[in-house]
Amino acid sequence: KDPRSGKTPLHFAATFDRVGIVEKHFSVAAGKAIRDPLDNEGNTPLIDACRAGAESCCALLIRFGAAVNFCNADPGNA
Repeated sequence: KDPRSGKTPLHFAATFDRVGIVEKHFSVAAGKAIRDPLDNEGNTPLIDACRAGAESCCALLIRFGAAVNFCNADPGNA
């Protein structure tokens, strides 16, 4: 976790549309992965992916159960 932003590796992978890394995150965790970790601004990886236009990761995160109606501090949601 980045100490300044609170972003996890999943946030960064989703933002830069790194589908393989997102898939690996969920396969390695074997059902124990946190789908919606919050950064310091209340953003989830899905919110970051949506903002970045990372369509492949958006679809993948939703397939893995990311919350699509989660609101951040903006209030924006995925």
